[in-house]
Amino acid sequence: MILTDIKNTLTLIAGAKPATITASRNGSAIDIRGYLGSIMAVLYAAKGTGNADNTLDTKIQTSADGSTGWADVTGATFTQVLGTGGTDSLQGINVEVRLCERYIRFVDTVAGTSPSYVLSQHVIGQKATT
Repeated sequence: MILTDIKNTLTLIAGAKPATITASRNGSAIDIRGYLGSIMAVLYAAKGTGNADNTLDTKIQTSADGSTGWADVTGATFTQVLGTGGTDSLQGINVEVRLCERYIRFVDTVAGTSPSYVLSQHVIGQKATT
């Protein structure tokens, strides 16, 4: 039997601590240097308030220096979260580290009439040990 110490194997990074957003935004740069294989990008968003036509779209972008040249990561787009007619959403997508530059960020696009979403975003991955 092989035992694994999960606490010392996986790392959790907050991309965005729980907060209410009412407008589109770009998240902070997250340094993924040293991570192995795939990382899990996690989005939790409570269903929106305001009108039923409100939407939240979230994707992952990558950059070599964490400040310029941001580009979308292929396949790293979360399912759209709806307004008052929707439900709470907990989603995870795998992001292959080798297909990214050194930094990633969450990008949120909010649309509709008086939209408001409570969300948090995290990255979970395994760092190489030295």
